[in-house]
Amino acid sequence: MNDLTTPSVNAQIANTGTALLAFNPLSTYVSMGRSRIYALIDDGGFPPPIKIGRSSRWLKTEIDSWITEQAAARQSIQAGA
Repeated sequence: MNDLTTPSVNAQIANTGTALLAFNPLSTYVSMGRSRIYALIDDGGFPPPIKIGRSSRWLKTEIDSWITEQAAARQSIQAGA
């Protein structure tokens, strides 16, 4: 049984182009818990899920773009300090 924290599972997530991520892999991928993710979504600061029936899924490409934006914002803040 694979644990979501093992490198092989993280590598599988990282290498799946337009994959849909369920909550648990998403949470592991961005290192945030449920309340933080949903608070960011409510504030417009995190990509909202795609609803498939009662399930929520996130496009990995959108999550990767969000991560890139966070890194760029950090760099601009550090450059201005």
